[in-house]
Amino acid sequence: MVPNSLDAGDYAGPLHYLKAVKELGVAQAKASGRDAVAMMKKLPTDDHCFGNGVIRADGRKIHPAYLFEVKKPADVHGFGDVYRLAYTTPAGEAFRPIGEGGCPLVKT
Repeated sequence: MVPNSLDAGDYAGPLHYLKAVKELGVAQAKASGRDAVAMMKKLPTDDHCFGNGVIRADGRKIHPAYLFEVKKPADVHGFGDVYRLAYTTPAGEAFRPIGEGGCPLVKT
């Protein structure tokens, strides 16, 4: 099976959590989920699937968004080589601004 965008998210989320636990310390992360989430929001995200990003105060992960197109059979060179990156939307344009989200936990 060829990995897809859901698999990428399943990789990126726990990877960032583990980076936050390392920074915070295992004992503190186990003692306080709030502290672990706060550390995740404090640290920039960086992984091979989504690149650099951040987790905003409302919990939304902000990163570039990618538009792929399926390759023509003649352009496929091996297993899993099925997509071509057609366009990248910059992170700042890819998600609704925080002030328009209406999250009651965020004071804008």
